[in-house]
Amino acid sequence: MYGLQLASCNKSFSQTSILSGLNADFRGFILGIAGRNGSGKSTLLKILSGQLRFTSGSMQWTGPGAQSLPPAEVLRTMGFCAPYLDLYPDLDCMENLRFINQLRSEPADEDAMRRALLDTGFKWIPSTLYRHLSSGQKQRARLAAAVFFDPPM
Repeated sequence: MYGLQLASCNKSFSQTSILSGLNADFRGFILGIAGRNGSGKSTLLKILSGQLRFTSGSMQWTGPGAQSLPPAEVLRTMGFCAPYLDLYPDLDCMENLRFINQLRSEPADEDAMRRALLDTGFKWIPSTLYRHLSSGQKQRARLAAAVFFDPPM
């Protein structure tokens, strides 16, 4: 089981505090974040996925057996999808997934990639470039990119 502990976490940009005194302990979870516009939801997700850092406080990811996970391992075990992350516009969806797989240094599982695209409800012509997809198709392709390797988080 994977877990995440946050202790006295704060995030500010310049003099503006975005997150203050955040404490949490998650184990074996699906994380969803809700809040009003500007409340720090995207900032928190960017921090949890390693794109930003807290200004202060501590964040600790744990893996099976409650052992501490180094940041590189967290990224290898996490699937992350957000509207502000994009795939390469001049590649089709399968080429994008193959590229992501190469970055992970894993053997290609073409069936898993196709299945992930289909499981999101994605309907596409294989040679269509990502740039020519509708916004809904792009979101489904991003979701497939986050889950095709069956991440535990």
